[in-house]
Amino acid sequence: MCNTFHLSILSFVDEPGFMIGSAPEKAATGALPVEGGVAVAFAREIAAADDPGALRAELEARLAAGQLPFPRAEGFSVHELIDPRETRAKLCDWLDWIGPRRTIARGPYMTTMRP
Repeated sequence: MCNTFHLSILSFVDEPGFMIGSAPEKAATGALPVEGGVAVAFAREIAAADDPGALRAELEARLAAGQLPFPRAEGFSVHELIDPRETRAKLCDWLDWIGPRRTIARGPYMTTMRP
């Protein structure tokens, strides 16, 4: 449909943290802390370890390193990470950029729609 009418597509994807319970969801707060996640997800392994404290610290450090958005963005071929406070400005910049280019794409769309 967008190709037929030469409409541009821009998608924003929000990657929130884990929301636990209805109160945090209503307040729009807080991701699950790494410490709590490790304690829940690896409870059996930690309990069975020779040094539970060391294993817990190792798992927390490994998972905390993966919390940065940049490795995930690279893995999913994300083009740009933006601060949510910059969304409106980025959208306005993109609309200014794409506006003149829309006139170039006039005429019928030359391939068929995929089912």
